[in-house]
Amino acid sequence: MRRIACVCCSFTTHFSAVDIARHSAWQDACRAYARGFTDSAVAAGVLADRIRLSDPYVTKVLEPTEAVLEVMVRAGFDDEHAMRVLSLLANICLGYARDVATAARSGVTPRPYILRKALDRRDAADFETLARIADLPVTTYDERQFELSVDLFISGAEALLRDLTRDRD
Repeated sequence: MRRIACVCCSFTTHFSAVDIARHSAWQDACRAYARGFTDSAVAAGVLADRIRLSDPYVTKVLEPTEAVLEVMVRAGFDDEHAMRVLSLLANICLGYARDVATAARSGVTPRPYILRKALDRRDAADFETLARIADLPVTTYDERQFELSVDLFISGAEALLRDLTRDRD
């Protein structure tokens, strides 16, 4: 339990140093938040899956969280949607950090390994697309995956904000 507390403390100390206030565009603030959150969780290493944002250490992440929410509300998100959107971003970041930690711990990228093993037990002709994708030299545990995840998040949040703004007009 003490080790987990140290991980949470390390995560929150690292993340609390993220400077969101210097970003005026909500997209940039979300990107900075995502980068800080993810880097902090990845720094926790193999214990990233033990980070619990309900722990008492969570108070240290209030500043960057408040800052990104302020920027989002100023941009036109209402409180509920700002909270929901930021919760999704935190889930994306924590999921990615856990993937990176799992790959580091096991020495393999689990999803392609599991997929290849499953396909070995089945007739590959029945799963042409999966078999072709399994042969790609692509990993979803790299920086490109993180950037794609954040880009898709931003695109979806932009569409939501357009809808919210249109509904108010």
